[in-house]
Amino acid sequence: MNRSLTIPASLISSLQASYFEEFDNEPGTYDLLITIESTEISVRELGAFMFIIDRFYGRIASENFNSYALSQKKHLSFSTITSGSVITTVGDILKLLTPEQTILFVLLVQFLPAAIKGGSEALLKVAEAYSEYEKGRLTRYIRKSLKSDLAEDEILGQLDEKSRSKLAELLEKRYSAEKKYLAAASKFARKKLKSVKLKKRK
Repeated sequence: MNRSLTIPASLISSLQASYFEEFDNEPGTYDLLITIESTEISVRELGAFMFIIDRFYGRIASENFNSYALSQKKHLSFSTITSGSVITTVGDILKLLTPEQTILFVLLVQFLPAAIKGGSEALLKVAEAYSEYEKGRLTRYIRKSLKSDLAEDEILGQLDEKSRSKLAELLEKRYSAEKKYLAAASKFARKKLKSVKLKKRK
């Protein structure tokens, strides 16, 4: 696996301790809960959001994304969907991903709202059509937005600036692989995504 697309080794232990209760070699059973608002949902934007998190999962879980995309058995699925605020649950996620991969997946979904903000949506369209310079501007814009949101996070805000910069670079690279779907998915997440949490089963 390309280490530039994984969590830096220097951060793995501290993040595992923060995201998993009493983490050790047997961290227990965890469910991933993704909560979204349940009113006035754009079908197209919801579809883009669900599609992109499936692609995040596929690129993390599989050595070969094409084999994941073509498989009929290995796709990400929700074990439950609860009404009210819509809570979609990926049950027993540590049977699907390693702890490190799980944290990366959580971060990709959690910080999707920061991927494309304000003027960067227009910049994305320009970068797709024109020069490497414009693509560089977009990269810097997204990383700056991500670093700002990472600094405000209860857990990640405790990291030093260099560590947050590394995480911002990692997330931007992962998001850039999905540019075709990123704007609509990020727009939905900004408006409707309420929380992304790992919950330990009692």
